[in-house]
Amino acid sequence: MILIFTIVILLSLSLWFGAPYLPSKSEHIQIALKLLNLPKGHTIVDLGSGDGKVLKQAAAKGYKGLGFEINPILTWISRFRLRKYPVEIKNISFWSRPLPRVKGIYIFGTQSVVDKLDKKIQKDLEHTKLVSVGYKITGKKPDKSLNGVHLYVY
Repeated sequence: MILIFTIVILLSLSLWFGAPYLPSKSEHIQIALKLLNLPKGHTIVDLGSGDGKVLKQAAAKGYKGLGFEINPILTWISRFRLRKYPVEIKNISFWSRPLPRVKGIYIFGTQSVVDKLDKKIQKDLEHTKLVSVGYKITGKKPDKSLNGVHLYVY
């Protein structure tokens, strides 16, 4: 019983810090990678990387990956699934430090998370691209949108 309670608590962590765990659809991931249009070998950051699905598809297309996930259970699952790929998963909140200098960022978050992330990118980075699944940045027109996936170029 304690184990089940602990798992439920750990899976609920993200509710207090951002969006709940909800896996991205493969179609959205493929559209996001197409919109990012980065050369092979570049690193894509997945903010709230969950079970690693996004980074696995990115690695299959020749990208390196860096995931940030606050849930330790999802971090372990992701690390196991991606052990054969050039991917690193960090069990930390991306809010707690400057974003790494990369050319591509992926997020499937809530409206408030996406809006807050826009401010963080403006503060931490330049010359990067953000793809947001589902939510547009409030007051900002995407550079491109396709089937609910929105690209912003900074």
